[in-house]
Amino acid sequence: MDERTRTALEASIAHWRENAAAAHPDDADLSCAACALCRMFRDRVCRGCPVATRAGAMGCAKTPYEDAKAAWNRWMFALPGEDEAERAAFRDAATREVEFLESLHDGIVGGVDILETSCFGRRGDCGRSDRRRVDI
Repeated sequence: MDERTRTALEASIAHWRENAAAAHPDDADLSCAACALCRMFRDRVCRGCPVATRAGAMGCAKTPYEDAKAAWNRWMFALPGEDEAERAAFRDAATREVEFLESLHDGIVGGVDILETSCFGRRGDCGRSDRRRVDI
């Protein structure tokens, strides 16, 4: 991970710690604009983002972000008397997002599927395509 990405990761971790400490749903910001990693990689459709690379999906899919967003929505629209339970659920999900982001310090473990085409012969006859997994 290069230094610029590491700096954005640290800023994203700090932001999610703030989200986890929010006293009211309006105090938490789950938007892409609030995330340093999103700001860095969104123009590349998440390509190169350590979150997308680890999860194997764009837009923070398949990460604790999805649970945090759902919990935030429930907290935002909770009825009086239910809001503390929903706040606790959001705090738990946001804390798991922090832990997920912190785990990215260790590097990316996993891989990506690529489609490889082999061309043989003088005329460049491209005949065979193989899908394979590349560890990164």
